[in-house]
Amino acid sequence: ITANVANTFQPSGGEFECQTTNNSHGTLQMHATNYFHNLKINPATGLGGGIAYSDLHIDNDLIVSAGTMVFDEYTVTVDRDAIIYGGLNMDEPDGELVVGDDIFWKSGSNATWVTDGEIHVNDDWTFENGTEAQLGPGNIVRFIGSGTTSIYNYDADASFGSMTTYKSAGTDTYLNGASTYPIHCTGGLSVESNNNLHIQHEALVVDGGVFIGFNSLLDMLSNGSLEDGNDLDLYGTLNVGGGEAAVNGDFTLYSTGTLTITDGSFICNDAYDASNKEIRGNLNLTGNGIFEITNNSVQIYSTANCNITNGVFRVGAHFFATQAGTFQPSGGVFDMSAGYSGGMIYCSNGNYFYDLEINDHTSAETDLTIDHDLDIVSGTFNVTDQTVDVGHDVNIFGTLKITHLAGVLECENRVYWKPGSYDNITVGNIYAKFWTWEDGTNAQLGTGNTAHIQSGIGSYDPDAEFGNLIIGDWSKSMANKNYIKTNKPDIKKIFEDGSIRSSDDEGSAQKIQKDGKTNYPRRVAGFCTYLPGAGWSTSVDIIVQGTLDIMDGASQTLTSTNTISTYSYFLLNGGLDLGDQGNGHAYAGFDLNNTGELTIAGGEFTVEGNEPNIYGALNLSDGIFDTDQQLGILSFLLNVTGGTIRVGGHLNISTGSGSFTPSGGTVEFYGNEPSMIIMSNTDFLHHLLINKTNEDVDAIFFLDATVQGQTTVEEGILEIDNDKQVNFYGDVDVNDGGTFVLNHNSIASFNDLTHFNINSGGAFQSSGSYTNEPAVKSLSGYYYFDVKSGGTVSAYFTFFENMRTNGLNIHEGAIIDTENPFNRCDFKNGSPGSTLITIDNDQELTIDFADFFTNGSENYNVTKNVNTGNITFSNFGGDFYGPAHEKDLYGRIHWYVPELSVSPAVQNVSAEAGTTTFNVTANVDWTVTESVDWFTVAPMSGSNNGTLTVTYEENTALTPRSGTITISGDDVTDVVVTVNQAGADPELAVAPSNRSVSASEGTTSFSVTSNTNGTLTVMAP
Repeated sequence: ITANVANTFQPSGGEFECQTTNNSHGTLQMHATNYFHNLKINPATGLGGGIAYSDLHIDNDLIVSAGTMVFDEYTVTVDRDAIIYGGLNMDEPDGELVVGDDIFWKSGSNATWVTDGEIHVNDDWTFENGTEAQLGPGNIVRFIGSGTTSIYNYDADASFGSMTTYKSAGTDTYLNGASTYPIHCTGGLSVESNNNLHIQHEALVVDGGVFIGFNSLLDMLSNGSLEDGNDLDLYGTLNVGGGEAAVNGDFTLYSTGTLTITDGSFICNDAYDASNKEIRGNLNLTGNGIFEITNNSVQIYSTANCNITNGVFRVGAHFFATQAGTFQPSGGVFDMSAGYSGGMIYCSNGNYFYDLEINDHTSAETDLTIDHDLDIVSGTFNVTDQTVDVGHDVNIFGTLKITHLAGVLECENRVYWKPGSYDNITVGNIYAKFWTWEDGTNAQLGTGNTAHIQSGIGSYDPDAEFGNLIIGDWSKSMANKNYIKTNKPDIKKIFEDGSIRSSDDEGSAQKIQKDGKTNYPRRVAGFCTYLPGAGWSTSVDIIVQGTLDIMDGASQTLTSTNTISTYSYFLLNGGLDLGDQGNGHAYAGFDLNNTGELTIAGGEFTVEGNEPNIYGALNLSDGIFDTDQQLGILSFLLNVTGGTIRVGGHLNISTGSGSFTPSGGTVEFYGNEPSMIIMSNTDFLHHLLINKTNEDVDAIFFLDATVQGQTTVEEGILEIDNDKQVNFYGDVDVNDGGTFVLNHNSIASFNDLTHFNINSGGAFQSSGSYTNEPAVKSLSGYYYFDVKSGGTVSAYFTFFENMRTNGLNIHEGAIIDTENPFNRCDFKNGSPGSTLITIDNDQELTIDFADFFTNGSENYNVTKNVNTGNITFSNFGGDFYGPAHEKDLYGRIHWYVPELSVSPAVQNVSAEAGTTTFNVTANVDWTVTESVDWFTVAPMSGSNNGTLTVTYEENTALTPRSGTITISGDDVTDVVVTVNQAGADPELAVAPSNRSVSASEGTTSFSVTSNTNGTLTVMAP
């Protein structure tokens, strides 16, 4: 049809049908004033149709019953509906279809040649089931007008090219909920300014990108979805609600834009391109919503307004929020995901996270504030040289890294090390209120790092370990990163289960079995310090490899059979309470300072490797304080009512005020090193135990001392130094391997009725000198001194006095040292009716220079009740010696007076050589001294009676001669006897008696033998 003349074709009804044959297209050409009422394209053959040769106007419906309507570069305006059973051909940019009402794509319809141009629709759009319409991306469907539009899709393959909503301001376009298939745009989607596009519960798939203009709205309901295959530029509002939006290209939220996610998700998952997704406008994230930039970075600009109350904000690469006050969520999780390895976080200038979740290798490039939790789910979170502030918990499933000295992690509540977690922590500081090692963590922090824990530690892994640990209240100045203790006097004790108890709470913490978990030791590889105000109680072991310092005002209480151990120096300025079962070990030294308090009520505290000093309060009611070194007690705050203080070295008690006055308990000396006991005369011991490693190691009282209770020498030597006095108010037992030793002028004093027992295997040794005699005596009244069977006593120059009934009682089987069998000892001042010494063993002994003195009330000096052994006293003295005062039932006591005599006094012998004898009568040992060398005496020494044989030489001289023999013995006068030998008879002989000589002149000789003097007379006949 051709109607080029104005106003010549204006039907008010009816239908113009273009019905061609032979696959041809009828031409449609109209003047602008002419129009169709209904235009129907209905060729006889399927490839035919109609073709616009001008702009066309249809004031009712366009019906493409079959074939194709070709637009070329013209505009076809349909006032009512476009109903398509066949196809449209739009391949020119200027080709345009404008539909006043609805457009229907019927079953069998197609859009094969719709590759360009525009379709404008005022009302609804419907893809009916069976349509083959798939508009090309170069085609734009533009929804216009002022009425509400619904888009229906009932076909699985139907699709738009590009779509634009360009309706009047505030007008709505809906993806109608009656649709059975997603709305698909193979091109782009543009929601122009002031337009509203509602996805509702439907799915919108856009291959070519989405543009949401200023003051426009694209929203969806809970099941709605948007899938964008390219970029999304958001100048208006995208309200995901509870739906899903996925963007596979770039994304920018402009300053006028708003993205709202309630319970749904917004995911931008294009590949990493080193660019930032820009947040310049409003981001609202609530409910269970998800905002995700899967592989790229996000930058928050100064115009941004992030209203995040819940949900997940996920970033795959880096995050930048450095403009003041632009990122301050009140809830939700910020997730650094694994889209790009090595994500960095820049969040500063008053910006912060609510929950921060790490699922990648992520580093803090600025100081970070996390209002609620930090969750390291996987990968590594590197604090670098920044300060990371966490308002609630830190949950570590992956790896926490702090390798820069300035790195700080501050947690206002609890740090959880979850099963499988790791650390790369060598330096820096971690601050937390609570700390939990869960079973299966691999964390062992380096000793360059310090953890500051305020309130409690849970140890459920056997190997987890702190580097350094500071316990107590803390706060931080954000300006200078200076951490300062905060005093909280209302908090006295915080238990491992998290409960807080004031000082008047009498409850006791139980060992924690949380969810069936086993408590393991709290391990610290470096130092551990308790800050003032920290009052902790625990049922688990504490193992500190470095120094341990419990400061003034801090305390640690053990509530079970647990142990606190340190392998370096331990300084106690505050309180340590081991309870009635706990233990402590300091393997490299310990000092209890004057502000400190150590309480032991049943456990054991052991110090090795260095010399501990006690300046503060020691409360010992049961249990053990043990050091293998010297112990200095210099405190006036001592409350010892029981238990044992074990010392391997010296004990120096120097309180200066007599404060070491225990009402119970034992001081024990042990080990293989000598010990000195040094204490003032106003201090005293209660019980004393000497228990050295072997019997040759001694413990010596170096100053005067007092023992109020029992003294036991189990093994080793208990010695009282020269000139010192030790007062014993309780019994003294010297057992097998033990020795009690008195030195010059030392005194062992015993209280009335006490017992001094030398038991089997034990020994008493006392050795003095003239005017320096040691003494065993009483403080008041009389005591018992018993050397029992198997016991040994050795005494020299010693005073024994003030003993009860049996005196110094040597039992049957007891042993008196034969080298020092009470020689030069004094026995005196026994109790009324007593004996001074009882000797009932079976030894044969001589006791020399023993003196016995009476106070007038004793019955006997010496008693022997058995018919074995013999005791001989020699050189005895005093006013109470001798058989007149002895009790000797069997004649076994002897009072010996030394004797020595020799007879005859003179032996006269002839001049000829020979022998003679002298008889020695003696009861002592004696020796012989000769005065001349012409005789010898045999033997030269002897004991008791004997005979001296003198062998003398011949006296060839005419004069007699004499020699003396001196016989000497102890405690007797020397005896001198004489041997007189006669002189020889005179003798003269001449040989021969005659000589015959010749007449000639000459000489001859005679031999004269004589032992005298004389003259020669020659007579001639």
